[in-house]
Amino acid sequence: ISDVLFEQAGWVYFIRKAGYNAILCKSRLDGGNFKIIAADIDKFIEIKNGYLYYINDVSTLVKVRMDGTNLQELCEDVEEVLSVQEDKIIFVSVDDRISVGMFEQATTKTVKSIYAVDFSGSGKIKLAYNITNAKKYDDNTVYYVTAEEVKSANTVELGEKIYRMMLWK
Repeated sequence: ISDVLFEQAGWVYFIRKAGYNAILCKSRLDGGNFKIIAADIDKFIEIKNGYLYYINDVSTLVKVRMDGTNLQELCEDVEEVLSVQEDKIIFVSVDDRISVGMFEQATTKTVKSIYAVDFSGSGKIKLAYNITNAKKYDDNTVYYVTAEEVKSANTVELGEKIYRMMLWK
């Protein structure tokens, strides 16, 4: 067992890791009735409205009922969940990976944005574009940094700006 998540109604929920595989499980407190809920977990997020939310091993945001039924994939390329609100999930997602440069000097630039999606996976909206970093400060506030072009008299340089996003409840 790599992480004990919580106990609810006589069940203990935990993550069991064996090599590269991590599984989300539940068991009675006496050790009986062991059950696997999900076999592809990378990061547990939260429990909300009778569902467990997690990011799987291929960066998809997933929800599953606490008994392991009704597994639903909500969004792909999810890097981090910032907040689970009353009716929305706020997360950082990879928009694109752009090849920059040529030959040996070629690198890949990852473009990320902050999104909100409802609990069914629909209604996905982009809240901020081209972010380099995001951090939840408290239940109502997220700070994020964007990469932006800064224009001066004869040059254009890439700079960074920090923003505050107030979340809704």
